[in-house]
Amino acid sequence: MKAVLPRYAVPLFVRVTDAMILTGNMKHQKHGMREEGVDPEKCRGEKIMWLKNGDYVEFTKEDWERLKGGQVKL
Repeated sequence: MKAVLPRYAVPLFVRVTDAMILTGNMKHQKHGMREEGVDPEKCRGEKIMWLKNGDYVEFTKEDWERLKGGQVKL
């Protein structure tokens, strides 16, 4: 993504999921995912990756606690 997108458009967080919930007319229902955010406890065991030092690495509960505490600069 970094090769084809401008720096401001590269996603900081990526959630890897097996399937998304669809509406009756086959649209992706993103509202629930938006409310869950990147909290590992709310993401139902799905893998969350984040851009750390230029590479995507797994986002852990410890990273979440540091982010909430203001110890991580995005």
